Amino acid sequence: MKKGPFFLLTYFLLLSVAVQSQTSRPKIFFLSQIVDSAMSNYPLSRQHALLANSTELAIDNLSATYWPILQINGQVSYQSDVTQLGISLPGFSTPELSKDWYKLNLDLTQMIYDGGVVGEAKALEANNLDIRKSNIKEQENSYLEMISKLYFRTLLLRQQENVLNSMIRGLDAIIFDLRSAVEHGSILPSELKSLQAEQLQLKQQKIEIIAGIQSTLIMLSEYTKMDISLADSLAIPLIDYFPTDFVNERPEWLSMTKQQEKVSIQKQLIHAKRKPVILAFAQAGYGRPGYNMLDDTFDDYYMVGLRFNYKIWDWNTASREKQQLDLQSEIVGTNKEYFDTKIRAAYKSQLSEIQKMSQLLENDHQIVSLQQEVTASSKSALLAGSLTSAAYLQEMEKLVRAHMMLETNRIKLINAKTELMFITGKISFYE
Repeated sequence: MKKGPFFLLTYFLLLSVAVQSQTSRPKIFFLSQIVDSAMSNYPLSRQHALLANSTELAIDNLSATYWPILQINGQVSYQSDVTQLGISLPGFSTPELSKDWYKLNLDLTQMIYDGGVVGEAKALEANNLDIRKSNIKEQENSYLEMISKLYFRTLLLRQQENVLNSMIRGLDAIIFDLRSAVEHGSILPSELKSLQAEQLQLKQQKIEIIAGIQSTLIMLSEYTKMDISLADSLAIPLIDYFPTDFVNERPEWLSMTKQQEKVSIQKQLIHAKRKPVILAFAQAGYGRPGYNMLDDTFDDYYMVGLRFNYKIWDWNTASREKQQLDLQSEIVGTNKEYFDTKIRAAYKSQLSEIQKMSQLLENDHQIVSLQQEVTASSKSALLAGSLTSAAYLQEMEKLVRAHMMLETNRIKLINAKTELMFITGKISFYE
């Protein structure tokens, strides 16, 4: 019975250690995961919903143009003179009007026909929303490109670290074997010291590389709001984007297309404003005098009718405004043409880069295979005393460089395909 609390305490201690080991286990992060988290924490992305809500409110206000307008108008006035008939007839007395007047009216106005102004204004608001969203999308793509560059930079540094670790471990094995050879006098101590010095230099390079990895991981952690440590690893994405036909899906291109559409809508709006406007109106009121100006008593009154407005001549202002819009459309068209040419050139250049990286990667595999055979032979010769450590180091460095170039070019090939996505605007990190 006395051992119960002790066993219970031991159980909870072991459980806490197990939980801690689970939480501190190294994690693997994927590019799609990094991108999703970065975008969910990107402040400008929230502007999509804000702009949509703002446009919806603006369109609702435009729709209110066709809703009836009710107004209450009141007026109290005193005037220096009033209308007098100035007629004197036997048996007939002309009424005298008061100089103080009182009116309280309820006025109603209803739009019946506006020439299509409201419809075109709504289309213009929707077009402006598309343009603003395209501008935000452009900034989002630039943000994603920066995240992608950080991710691939980390991958390249990780590969360099892995190669250095492999080389350091290889030197550890050789140094261990050479110590025995030095003790037996089969090789000079200077050969051993040469390898030890080389190992220290590799460890210095590793320190610099780890510092670079730490820097990029800090930035990725800040942008994604995730805890990414040196113990964690980034997975190499399986991106195989290689389109044979060029399709421009850049938000800049879409924005310029929408700007040209905006010019067309603005011209239609100008045309709509030149059309007549028909309004229905009604007025009901109470006051003195009413509509009968000869009755100097308080009375109620009402009036209904239609109002018609049409500007016959505008001194060609509408025509000149349309000409200005046509010029703006041509300016946008030239910018669009230049942008398309620039993107097509970048697209073709990137395709060549991808083809080059693919060929280099094929050669890298052959180089590594051959250099592995040469290095293995050099190791045997070094242990036999027929090869100096300097000569062996040269062969080992060649193997390390070959491995590093292979892994580097493999990541660069994937990065080149990723950059091609940003060039065309068709961005997807989901494998």
